[in-house]
Amino acid sequence: MTASRAPGGGAARWRLAGIGLLGLGVAAAIYIAGRLHQPDYSFTMFGPDPVPPKSLLATIVLALAVVQVLLALWMYRKLPPCRSPCTA
Repeated sequence: MTASRAPGGGAARWRLAGIGLLGLGVAAAIYIAGRLHQPDYSFTMFGPDPVPPKSLLATIVLALAVVQVLLALWMYRKLPPCRSPCTA
């Protein structure tokens, strides 16, 4: 006995073709934008001296990383014992 055609097989092909065309359109748009864009290398995001803002951002990121580690330790109850709110 031979298997009949799977139900919805044609719709899946059209959907796959549509996704492929969408991807091709996005790739073409990125290519065209890249060919037409003229970069301006004189612009800097942080001004003439980029060290102070970058060091401030790095300090903030480091502080957030420490907070994230402390919260993970608290969530997995790896911190020293605490009073009644910790025991759930």
